[in-house]
Amino acid sequence: MSTVKDVAKKIVSIDASKTVVEAANLMKDYGRGSLIVYVGSWAQGIITERDLIRRVLAENLPNTTKVEEVMSKPLITVDADMEIKDAARFMLLKRIRRLPVEENGGVIGIINSTDLLHQFSKRTLTEKIWDFLTSQPN
Repeated sequence: MSTVKDVAKKIVSIDASKTVVEAANLMKDYGRGSLIVYVGSWAQGIITERDLIRRVLAENLPNTTKVEEVMSKPLITVDADMEIKDAARFMLLKRIRRLPVEENGGVIGIINSTDLLHQFSKRTLTEKIWDFLTSQPN
């Protein structure tokens, strides 16, 4: 079984003191829906497109609002060696769509619900092919 480390994408991060406009631009530039938020050298939270919509736009906050004011915290992470199926259960339990992956005390990647769906669909297709090939008479 694959682990979250096997499918995690490289993180894109932002300093907590940056503005929400800077965060939105980073997300756009890197094609990401979230950024890991750092205070100094420590990952403290995450800011997502959803945070920008619900906590900035819907509340009519100014563009100068700092990321630390609207980020989701504390940062919920999983160990890099967690199996993908366990990570999927964890995400459902915690009601989160993005899950940072931690190894040796640092965030090394991130997975999202779409990544997990792709993993499960690949595995299902592979299993179907294997079943077909092994069920055929010689």
